[in-house]
Amino acid sequence: MYFESSNSERKIYLTTLHAACGVRTAIKKLYKGLAREGFQVKIIDLSNSRLINKIFADHPRLNKKETGAIIYMGSITPLSHLSCSLPKLLFVHGFIKDQALKELLYSSPAKDKLLSLAKIIYWNSLNNIRFTGYLCHSLTSMEKNKLPLEKTVIIPQFLLKEEVKQLISYRKNLHRHIIWKSDKTYIITTYYSNVFSFRLMPIDILVMLTKKLNSYFSRKGKRVILYLFGKISKKDLSIIEPFVKKGYIKYLGVTSQRDFFKYLVFSDIYLERCLDEEIGYSSLEAGVLGTVIAKITLPAFYLRSDLSNDHAINVVSTSKLLAHLITLLEDEELRHRISKGFLHGYILRKRLWKHVKEELISRLKNVTEG
Repeated sequence: MYFESSNSERKIYLTTLHAACGVRTAIKKLYKGLAREGFQVKIIDLSNSRLINKIFADHPRLNKKETGAIIYMGSITPLSHLSCSLPKLLFVHGFIKDQALKELLYSSPAKDKLLSLAKIIYWNSLNNIRFTGYLCHSLTSMEKNKLPLEKTVIIPQFLLKEEVKQLISYRKNLHRHIIWKSDKTYIITTYYSNVFSFRLMPIDILVMLTKKLNSYFSRKGKRVILYLFGKISKKDLSIIEPFVKKGYIKYLGVTSQRDFFKYLVFSDIYLERCLDEEIGYSSLEAGVLGTVIAKITLPAFYLRSDLSNDHAINVVSTSKLLAHLITLLEDEELRHRISKGFLHGYILRKRLWKHVKEELISRLKNVTEG
């Protein structure tokens, strides 16, 4: 894989190694954002060793006015590709060491435990690499990964302006042509990643919320269905199986973006699984599509959140989340008001590319022009 944007003396190489969904999305969005800021951006697949070696080998022969930098987009980067002379920045996704530690503690096959241990050792070895800087999505991510404050740029999840326009247009067209939802059924949607992480709402909490919501609404002749997207482990599938049979949960796996958007449009609530102050990219998409966002932000991180009650349901415990979910589902006007506030008061004022780019652009200009 190799993509290149328009001509510029400031070159940025975005490198990836078999990027998963979240990292792949981050790469595409950063590519578009940096290209419109005047950088010549190249996306390079590190698995293509012949290509990457050629590019790195060509660097010493570049014109002196042509400088550049590499942003490693996948946190865990092959050490063999960290020896080039270009300035290196590492984009850290999630809580790498915490995630590997949880995998080590809770995964059962011996080979998975060995892999998790290798990740921890590898992550510790990256401390010996002299990175010019780091990127991550939140202050908590910076702290959990022990990244130096003076070298780290925090760039929250964002949308490009054209993405917002496309999503709004899609929502209008879909509402005009499709009506399939029963007035006796409430729909909650979430995206589940098959990742051991202390920062994500676990499957048992999702099941508990779904069970208690149905216990409450069944007395009123209604039901709540949790639509679950993403990859789920065999262990987690066994946990949700009884509730799938009851019709409380529908597991749809990995689907097309268009199908995912369709379910978001007709969902009453999108449940964000991040437990720190950040929200995922799917929450931003859901917000533009008119769906209310609800999440738990653990007390340790709550004051760092920039979400207000006018934008989303953002609480500190499962009991409070359950109470708010019931209130939301029973009040369509409240859902409409909050979803509108999320789009106009939050996304359009805080989470467009123009709102998050300043520090990153300044840092990259210093690196590439230095």
